[in-house]
Amino acid sequence: MLRYFGSQAGADEVANALTAQGAVVVENVISRPTAEQIRRELDPWMPSAYLGQEAFLGFKTRRLGGLTIKSPTFARLLTHPLMLGVCDRLLLPHCSLYQLAYTQVIEIGAGEPAQTLHRDDIIYSIPPPHPEFEVLFALALTEFTEENGATRIALGSHRWGSDRVAYPAETVPAAMSVGSVLFFLGSTWHGGGHNRSTSSRLGVFAKYSLGHLRQEENQFLIAPPEVARTLAPELRALIGYKMGTPYLGSCSQIVDAAH
Repeated sequence: MLRYFGSQAGADEVANALTAQGAVVVENVISRPTAEQIRRELDPWMPSAYLGQEAFLGFKTRRLGGLTIKSPTFARLLTHPLMLGVCDRLLLPHCSLYQLAYTQVIEIGAGEPAQTLHRDDIIYSIPPPHPEFEVLFALALTEFTEENGATRIALGSHRWGSDRVAYPAETVPAAMSVGSVLFFLGSTWHGGGHNRSTSSRLGVFAKYSLGHLRQEENQFLIAPPEVARTLAPELRALIGYKMGTPYLGSCSQIVDAAH
C-alpha cells in the first residue's frame, strides 16, 4: 500500500518511506486557497502549453515548464523545508549540492489513455545500481483519483535491476486531495493514469537532481542573470546560481557578485 502522511510529517519519515517504497504522499502540504492561487498564476500561460503529439506524451495532455518565473507562489514551495529536507537526506550524500532539474504543469485531458510506465532517471543512460539521481514531487491542483488519471506507482520498483520493467497490474494510483504532494524517486517506475473522467487532472511537478548532472530543463535560459537577480537567494542557488565544490559552476557567481 502507498503510504500517506499528514501535513506535519517530517523530512526524516518521508525520506525513510521513499527509501523503503520509492513513493509516498504527504497530505495538505499547502491549503486549498494557496493551490487556487497557483492555478490563477498559471492560467494566463496555459494557452501556450505544449499539447502532446505522440503516445508517450499523449494526445490530450498539456505540459508547461519554466514555473520558477511563471508562478511566484509555486516557486516559494520549491524551497519549502520539507522538500529541501528530503533532498538533503536522499541526494546530498552523493553530491556537493543538488539542484532544481525541472518544473512542469501536467494536465491530463479527459479520455487520455494511461502513459507508458517509465523511470525518469533513464535520461542519464546509466544503468542501476547507482546512487539516487533524482527526487520528484507532484502537487495536486485538482483531485487525483483513479478515475481521472492519478499518477500510477510501482511500489518498490526503485530497487529493481535494469532487466526488469513494470506492468500496469503492478502499480497503484496515487490518489490525493488538492494541496497534497506525491514524492517519488527518479528510479521509481511510474506513469500518468488513464483519465476515464469528463474533466482534466491537473498537477504541478518538480524534480531535484544531483548538482553535477545536467538539468533536464535549462534553468539558465528560463532565468538568465537579469531575471535570476529578482529571485529569492535560496531559489537562485537552487536553479544553479551557486558554485559546487571544488569549482563546479564557478561562472554562476557573476549573479551574486553583481547583485
